[in-house]
Amino acid sequence: PALAEDLAHNLGVARDQLAEASRRRHRILHIFDESPELGVAVARAAPQSALAIGTIFAAWLALMAGIGAHRRRDRRLAVVAAAALLLHLASAGWLWQARTTLADAHYAVLVDGDTPLDACSGVGEPIDLPEGLEVRRLVTRPDGRVEIRLPNGRRGCVPAAALYDVPSA
Repeated sequence: PALAEDLAHNLGVARDQLAEASRRRHRILHIFDESPELGVAVARAAPQSALAIGTIFAAWLALMAGIGAHRRRDRRLAVVAAAALLLHLASAGWLWQARTTLADAHYAVLVDGDTPLDACSGVGEPIDLPEGLEVRRLVTRPDGRVEIRLPNGRRGCVPAAALYDVPSA
């Protein structure tokens, strides 16, 4: 577990350094807005292991308080049991959302400098994307190009050779 945390931390530092180098090298700042999609931000807001532990603890607390409230006919324990059950449902829902969102999201990093982001269909002026930019990989098109989504929501196509797929956690 400690090694996995170190690796995750180092990967985050490396991504931050690559993004910072890209920002310094390129002056088109609106492309490099680092705000992720809302669903992804919520999914990454808490570690899944902490959510799983919270879900299990809340279920145990709800069960114990519910049994105590039933045996003693105590309203306060019934309120604690209801609150713990609500906490259990909320943490279980958050955990489910995080797992499904992150399982459906496929990310890649641009490995070629000044990769052109072209319109996938129609006409549009290409924008050069810097090496090291993390993007969401959407679909591989029949012509071999990959449709991607930038962190700011803009979509386009890049050559498949310009991407390195980030392994899913």
